[in-house]
Amino acid sequence: GMISTLVVPFATLESAPNFGELIAAYAKEAGMAGMPPPKPHIETYRLLDKTGMLKTICAYLGQEVVGFIVILVNMSPHYGVKLAHMESFFVSRVHRSTGAAMRLLHHAEDLAREMGAVGLMCAAAIGGNLERVLSSRSNYSKTHVGFFRGFA
Repeated sequence: GMISTLVVPFATLESAPNFGELIAAYAKEAGMAGMPPPKPHIETYRLLDKTGMLKTICAYLGQEVVGFIVILVNMSPHYGVKLAHMESFFVSRVHRSTGAAMRLLHHAEDLAREMGAVGLMCAAAIGGNLERVLSSRSNYSKTHVGFFRGFA
């Protein structure tokens, strides 16, 4: 089947029949040491969606959501320009060979550009799939190393 990507209200992703299992699989893969297990705060997604700063793009195989990317596009107080940040990015493991991830990333880049962003910032876990993918692309450059200190 053919993967298609579509910008949708966050509520569309949230109401997908398999939303629960996508989020559970994402949480299992994307946990961060020192942080509690991921548990999406739906109210915050809805609120940011309402402001127009949060954009949700879903990857579909037929009617089924097989992945998503969520970006935040806002004015950078430091640089005085609009900047896009990847907030969430996940493709179901069984659909990773379909090109869904690249289609989502390209769609996110196009959308961010249309919204006036000067670029897209992506955070990737050290040694993870996304780090490998982005490192292999000539149009992405490694700009920062992130550090985290938990207070638990």
